Amino acid sequence: MMQTDVLSKFVTAPTAITDIRFRIKGAWVSPTVATNPNPAFVNTAVSLTGTYSQTTTTITVTSNNHGLVAGQRVALAFTTGSAASGAFALVTVADANTFTVTTPLTGTNSGNVTIYTQILIELGIAALTQGTLIIPGEGVLSLSGIYYVGIVEMTVFYG
Repeated sequence: MMQTDVLSKFVTAPTAITDIRFRIKGAWVSPTVATNPNPAFVNTAVSLTGTYSQTTTTITVTSNNHGLVAGQRVALAFTTGSAASGAFALVTVADANTFTVTTPLTGTNSGNVTIYTQILIELGIAALTQGTLIIPGEGVLSLSGIYYVGIVEMTVFYG
């Protein structure tokens, strides 16, 4: 059996953990605000780009030929504006180019967004709950890299 060193990275906003094949081994989660969208780790190879606008708790996303279906979970990394990144369930699919999600955080925002359609791990975060995520076995494999989508403070362990 081959020994693999475990690496770690502290994250607080959407960021690349690695851009090559790795396994997520675990995480220490430390939310800093009472309400958050769920943080997620995603496959970097499966993504779309688009624009968004937020009114109260509804975020409308426009992305040409998104191919998404109602009920599908996606991770949204807001690259401009001030909406809170994380994982969401699609509330409605208006058409081939537009869908909406509901966020737990109220706001009025707009800007650009990256849409990740392959979530490797999504963490259900309750208000200010700290804890450890332990992944059994060899961990969750991502063939093309690991990207963190969220606003929750977290240390991810990978190898």
